[in-house]
Amino acid sequence: MSQITYNLLKDPCAHYEIRKHKWFLSEKAGREIGFATAAVDWVANYGDAWRLYRFSALFKPEHHQAEALSGRS
Repeated sequence: MSQITYNLLKDPCAHYEIRKHKWFLSEKAGREIGFATAAVDWVANYGDAWRLYRFSALFKPEHHQAEALSGRS
């Protein structure tokens, strides 16, 4: 497993997305799909795009301004 994939799997937001993906895959298959299978499929199909979206949202100036106004660092 690549370092990028490993970091995605440590991100709680990515875990949430994988759990949703697992549910969708299970519904589509009509049976329970395991987390590992769902994770491999999600990373292969959505991981790069999600990572770009996630980091672009985290580094928008509005995000940092909102944190500064709320007193969070």
